[in-house]
Amino acid sequence: MASLEAIVQGKSEPLWDYIERFNKEVVQVRGADETMKRYLIAKGLREGTDLKKAVCLDRPRTLNEFLAIAKIYMAYEEELYADNLNKSRQEEPAAESSKKPFHEKKREGQVTREGKRPNGHFTEYTPLAISREKILAEIAVADLTKAGVKPPNAPSQERK
Repeated sequence: MASLEAIVQGKSEPLWDYIERFNKEVVQVRGADETMKRYLIAKGLREGTDLKKAVCLDRPRTLNEFLAIAKIYMAYEEELYADNLNKSRQEEPAAESSKKPFHEKKREGQVTREGKRPNGHFTEYTPLAISREKILAEIAVADLTKAGVKPPNAPSQERK
C-alpha cells in the first residue's frame, strides 16, 4: 500500500505515463481494494490539473470510471501537445528552397557548395572511405568475368 502512495505525477510528466506507472504498481500490490486504488491514483495527480479538479468535484465511483474520465483528459493533453509542436514549427524560420540544385554557404569566410540529397527512400548514407576512381580501378583489375559480371565503364572526365 505504501508503494502506491509514493507514486505521484511528476511536474512535467504526461498523464498517460503517470497512469501507466500506477497501473504497473497496482498489479504487484495485493490487498488494496478498489476504493483505496481510486483514492490513491487521484491523490497522486499533479496539483492544479484539470483532471484533479474534475475528480475532486465529481468523484468517480469506480477505478474504471476514473480511468474513463482520465482517458478524455489524456486525449486533450495530446491535442495540446500537438498544437504546441505545430506552433513551434511554424515559428521557426523557413528553410531555403530544396528545389535549387545547389546552395551556397559561408563557412569560415569560404563559400562552399553542397549537392542535392539523393532522391528515393534513402536519406542518409555512409560516405566512401576511398575515392570512386580507386574502387573502379580495383574492380577493373579483379577477374569478374568468371562470375559473369561485366566491369563498369570508367567514369568520364567531363563529370569532374
